[in-house]
Amino acid sequence: MAAQLIPSTIERGNPVYTYLARYAAGRGNTLRAFHAALREAVALLTGTGIQAVAFDQVYFFPWHQLDRQAVTMLLSMARERHAPSTANRIKCVVKGVQEECCLTQPPLLDWDRFHSTWHRQVKIPNRREKAGRYVTDGEIDALFRACAQDASAAGVRDAAMLAWGFTEGPRVSEVSEARLEDYEPASGCLVIVSGKGDKPRTNYLSNGAGEAMADWLELRGDAPGALFLAIDRLGRAQGHGLSTTAIQAMLQKRCAHAGVKAFSWHSLRRTFISNALPLMDVGAVMGIVGHASASTTAGYDRRPEQAKRDATTKLHVPYRGKLLRAAA
Repeated sequence: MAAQLIPSTIERGNPVYTYLARYAAGRGNTLRAFHAALREAVALLTGTGIQAVAFDQVYFFPWHQLDRQAVTMLLSMARERHAPSTANRIKCVVKGVQEECCLTQPPLLDWDRFHSTWHRQVKIPNRREKAGRYVTDGEIDALFRACAQDASAAGVRDAAMLAWGFTEGPRVSEVSEARLEDYEPASGCLVIVSGKGDKPRTNYLSNGAGEAMADWLELRGDAPGALFLAIDRLGRAQGHGLSTTAIQAMLQKRCAHAGVKAFSWHSLRRTFISNALPLMDVGAVMGIVGHASASTTAGYDRRPEQAKRDATTKLHVPYRGKLLRAAA
């Protein structure tokens, strides 16, 4: 993937090459996202669709010629046409490439113009309702029952994926890119190499989650490759893994079979965080799910209001004011 997004024919002094090369060492999540953001920026600036922007076109676009007016127009269009997270990513990559333009020899862009262009270009606020919902214990139980009733290998595989999702809250992209060699069955340690920002971290599968994974690995075998393999209509494991789209489709299928209201994979992540926050400190939860900010983790809390009210009843307040007044 890195070879496709960073062609060998591009000169290493190219500012886009230098910028994207920072993210080529990992499994490619960040590299793909940043390359796509640059293509989208070209599409917005040229008035074309992203499909009309060739993969290597981002390397030859005159990024150093964008002044404050052009950048302000670009960010305005990005804000109107995309989700805040996507618009902010476009801002991030364009600014990053322009910064690299200042570092070339000789510089394609001087620092005064760079600072003038980006002065007070504020972050785009995210006012959308956060995706995902809280999945109840009853719904979780129904999903695992549906998997158990499926006698094919897919039932065992899907149960293992769901077990990991509900007990550790991985991103769907991390599930898709997990590999057999990332998992140590003896300890239950699963190293997530392809985390957001290409920052590795560890998850630990124990109890029912570890058992579900063990059952899947017994069927899967020890051939290197994707941890979760695609399975054909005859129930045979294939030699390739599952895309994020295929994982989402699996989840919709299991919801339908279990009679559960459909939800996306992100809901598993939100449900785990909601259930974990009352049991451990926010720093520990951040480490498990790969968040850099405590406020981000806290924002994932999707516990029903009744659960929050129940939590307050467990707090003891030694109020004795009325008794003391009566004694007086």
